[in-house]
Amino acid sequence: MRRPARSFSAATAALVATAGLLSGCSGQGDPPEDAADELAAALASGTLPSGLFVGGAAQEEYDAAVEGLDPARPTVEVAEVREDDDTAVATLDWAWDVEGHRWS
Repeated sequence: MRRPARSFSAATAALVATAGLLSGCSGQGDPPEDAADELAAALASGTLPSGLFVGGAAQEEYDAAVEGLDPARPTVEVAEVREDDDTAVATLDWAWDVEGHRWS
């Protein structure tokens, strides 16, 4: 049975909202690019290591956000990592193949 487009839209909106709440972190002295690569790989695999996130229940939130997209899996790549003093921000490129169409 084909799912309606609104199911995809709702899941995508939930994913964007959840992704904004998740904050990846790295150990002191670790390059931020390493943490960004680990985050991208974890999001693509669908299995989020608890040590990668601060607070909350990242795995449960991620699972709920992408539930409507099953069985599609994303490709996630690090587009950019910017550093400012002791803070780093990673931009991730996401793409999903959904019913033969690529969404990014």
